[in-house]
Amino acid sequence: MFVKKTDYLMLKNKFPILRKNPAQKYQKFLKGVLQILILGIFFVMNLSGQENFEAAREMNWELPFKKCWTIPSKGELIEKPASDNVTNITFSNFNLLKSINPLSGSEIWKTDLGGILKFKPVSDGKDIFLIIQNGNNSSIIRSISETTGLTNWQIDLGNTGKTAGYLNSQYFFVFNDKGFAAGLDKNSGKLLWSKVFESSISSFISTNRLKGSENILLFTDRKIVGLSPRDGVLQNEWEFPSRKALRTIIWAEDKIFYGDSSGGLFCFDLIGKKTIWQAKTGGSVSSLTEVYGKILVTSFDNFVYFFSAKNGNLIWKKRLAGRINFKPLIYLNYAIIVNTGDTTALIIDLESGKSINQISIEENDFFSGMPRVWKNLLIFQTFRNIIGFSNLGCQKNKDEAKI
Repeated sequence: MFVKKTDYLMLKNKFPILRKNPAQKYQKFLKGVLQILILGIFFVMNLSGQENFEAAREMNWELPFKKCWTIPSKGELIEKPASDNVTNITFSNFNLLKSINPLSGSEIWKTDLGGILKFKPVSDGKDIFLIIQNGNNSSIIRSISETTGLTNWQIDLGNTGKTAGYLNSQYFFVFNDKGFAAGLDKNSGKLLWSKVFESSISSFISTNRLKGSENILLFTDRKIVGLSPRDGVLQNEWEFPSRKALRTIIWAEDKIFYGDSSGGLFCFDLIGKKTIWQAKTGGSVSSLTEVYGKILVTSFDNFVYFFSAKNGNLIWKKRLAGRINFKPLIYLNYAIIVNTGDTTALIIDLESGKSINQISIEENDFFSGMPRVWKNLLIFQTFRNIIGFSNLGCQKNKDEAKI
C-alpha cells in the first residue's frame, strides 16, 4: 500500500498512533476502522433483531397451519393495504371498532361509534373511513386514526338512505341507490362536490387516467359515467353494455371486466366503446380479481374459474364444496378461499388450480368474511371469533394484555 505524503501529514496530526512507522501504522489504522464499521453493522442488525428476521421469512403454504390465538367476536375485519409497517389489525362489531396486536391478539384500542354502521369500513393503512347512521337517521361520514382510534373529522350528510362508500388515494366517495353521489377530501373531510343522477348507482370503481384525464367510474342501471374525482365534472360517458344486474366490476388500464347475475363475464374496451370478449359461468358471478394478467372469478355455481384477461380463454376451473360468498384472498401465487356454511378454508395454487393445503376451524363455527394476511399470520373471521393461524410458530408480544 502506498501513502501520499500529504495524506499522511494530515492524518498524523489527528492520530498520534501514525507518527511512528507511517506506512505500517496507516495500514493498521485502516484495518481497525474497517473492523469497527463491520462491528457497527452487526450491532445495528442486532438492534433490529429477531422481529425483522421473522418478518422476512415467508410462510410455506404447503405446511400445516397451527392456531395461534382466538378472539371471541362477531366483528368484521377491515381491509387495508398490504404493508410491513402495519402494526395492528382492526375489526368492526356493530357499533364498535376494536384494534388488536396481530402477534398476540391483545387489544390496543376500541371506539364506540355512537350509531350503526351502514357500510363496511375501509382503511388506507393510516385512517379508517366509516358511514354511520345516528339516532336521527342521518348519514355521518367519519375518519378515525388507525393508530389511536380517535376521530380525525366527521361530516353529516343528512338522511341519504342506503349509502355506500369508495376510497382512493386522495378522496372518499359516497353514493346511494337513489342516484346521490358526493366526493370528499379524505384528509380534511371537506365536501368537494355532490350531485344527483336520474337512475340508481350500483357502484364506483377505481380512478385511472383515460384519454389524458383522471376518471372515477360510476355505474348506474343505464350508463357508465366517468367523473373527475376532484370536482365531479363529467369527463366520459358510455352506454351500458349489459342490462342485467351487475355482481362485480374491476378496472385494468383502459378496460373493465364485469360479471352479471346470469353468470356472464365481459371485457369492455372503454376507448373503443365495445365488448372485446365474453365468457360464461354456471351461476351468478360473486367476485372478480385481476391476478397477473388473468381474472379469477367465483360464482354461485360453486366453481372457481381462472380466465385469460387478454382473450377470455378458460385456463382452469375448480368445483368447491359450497357456495362462494366471499372474495378470495390473493397472496403471492395462491388464493385462499372460504365460504359461508363451511368450516374448511382451501389454499389453491393459481398456476395449476390445485388445492395444496386446507385449514379447518371448529365444527360449530363458520366463516363470515374474507381472510387477511399479516406478516406470518393468516387471519380468519368467523361468526363467533377472529382467529390467527401460522406455520412459522406463534409469537407473543412482551407487553401482551389479556383479552
